[in-house]
Amino acid sequence: MFLLVRHLTGHAGAGAVAALLYAFSHYRFGHLSHVQLLSYQWLPLMLVGLHRCVTHGGRWRDVTLTAVAFAMQALSSGYYAYFAAVALGLFIIWSAAPATRPSLGRVGRRAAVAAAVVALLLTPVFLPYYLVRRELTVSRSVDEIRLYSARPTSYLATPPGNRWLGEVTRPFRRPEGELFPGAVMLFLAMAGAVTVLGRVALRSDEPTATPPVVAVPTDGLGGPPARHYASWLRGLDFLFTVFLVLTLANAILLGGFALRIGPLRVSQRQFVGPFALIVGALAARRLVHGRPVSLPGLGWLRRLGWPHAAGYYVGLVVVGVLFSFGPTLMVGDTSVEAPLYRQLYRLVPGFDGLRVPARFAMLVSTGLAVLAGYGVAALAGRIRGRGARVTAVAALGGLAVLESWTVPLSYQEVPEMSSADRWLAAAPAPGPVVILPLTVGSGAHLETQRLLGSTLHWRPLVNGYSSFFPQGYWDTVETLNAFPTPPAVARLRALGVRYVVVYFAQYPDRERRRIRTALETLPPGIVEAAALEGTAILEVRPPP
Repeated sequence: MFLLVRHLTGHAGAGAVAALLYAFSHYRFGHLSHVQLLSYQWLPLMLVGLHRCVTHGGRWRDVTLTAVAFAMQALSSGYYAYFAAVALGLFIIWSAAPATRPSLGRVGRRAAVAAAVVALLLTPVFLPYYLVRRELTVSRSVDEIRLYSARPTSYLATPPGNRWLGEVTRPFRRPEGELFPGAVMLFLAMAGAVTVLGRVALRSDEPTATPPVVAVPTDGLGGPPARHYASWLRGLDFLFTVFLVLTLANAILLGGFALRIGPLRVSQRQFVGPFALIVGALAARRLVHGRPVSLPGLGWLRRLGWPHAAGYYVGLVVVGVLFSFGPTLMVGDTSVEAPLYRQLYRLVPGFDGLRVPARFAMLVSTGLAVLAGYGVAALAGRIRGRGARVTAVAALGGLAVLESWTVPLSYQEVPEMSSADRWLAAAPAPGPVVILPLTVGSGAHLETQRLLGSTLHWRPLVNGYSSFFPQGYWDTVETLNAFPTPPAVARLRALGVRYVVVYFAQYPDRERRRIRTALETLPPGIVEAAALEGTAILEVRPPP
């Protein structure tokens, strides 16, 4: 983040404050238990590479930086792979849409090569997820996603451990909905956005698009057919602008409509075709005009487009906030549909597997940190004297850290690795393991201890815990918890289990007595492999 803001503002102090805001944001403290969600340093590096690519015409070192940073961000977290793709797509629109955009031909060609290389590198990692998802039909229902979506009040909540605001904002807290950006970040971001975009709006030397020059045949006498053709072309441009605006509004706000006007039926419920038509029309306009030309009525968008980077980060914040609300925005007891999110849920592979849209707040944190850097640079520019500027910037950085003060951090006590896990690590015979009793209901998260223990022996494990349980898992739990009944033994053999670890102390008293009595006479093919303190390890052999 320091490198990104220093690149955009040319101000190291602004970069330092933005880096502190980014690294110690409330969003980050809210996810200390999600190790993969703490690793989002690659996104700013990707943005550094993108800005340099556009500015310097797609130098290979800039393209490589962008590609490597995107790949590392994708490898850090599946969620962040999608978030980085959203940030990348928005950047492409920001840099390519304005009529004043730079030449992007070489950037596009080299980016295509880099994208192919990244796809080849990521395929071995993501292919198993794709295959499991297809096999088990892993997807999140809209109702489940709604539960973990942000609400407007989520942006008023801090993590409970925050020294100053944790208790005050408790009424606004919800699952993974602790998204308050911070007062310091908001103040500096608003100052940066208003200062930079206001300066752009007031500039009188803004590049403007000149009327298109279109070469057309004349009537042979030098007459006026060219004027008539230009008027016709402007009419098409106007109709195309109307179609573009209505399609975007429909995609974002309505989610599809169908009208009948007399015998005429007008419908737009799908968006892949209309967006493909828009891209083709834009390409055709580029060929006809011979250069980029603003659409009528949309020229003001250049104030948000390239080369005004603050416009991109305002857009990133807006997109992050909208997507964090998920498929339905809840305002009190009133629900408002979010058509754009639902379209992505339906059309983009894997998007329906994102259970927690509230995590899109990471994009909000990124955009606000950059805008805050602009705010620091603007405020520092108004202070005379180097010493006073350094003091002011240092004070802002101190406030950024002080606001997110979360001391002491909350830790979870983890039991020592068990003697059974050590025995399994040393056992020569390979094979999967099941650890009994299998936990159920609200205690299912205790299976994470079994997963931790498995890092000693790395054997396949029947036990598991995640936010998704495969179909039939709970039937297996019920059957195996009745061990050593015949159905349980049959299920063990069907799963290919080699060892059964029984922790007697973890059973309720009645069940403990039952299983101790039952294990006094082992079923055929079940033999005792080890007897440890409070633990029995049994080996499942082929039936006689």
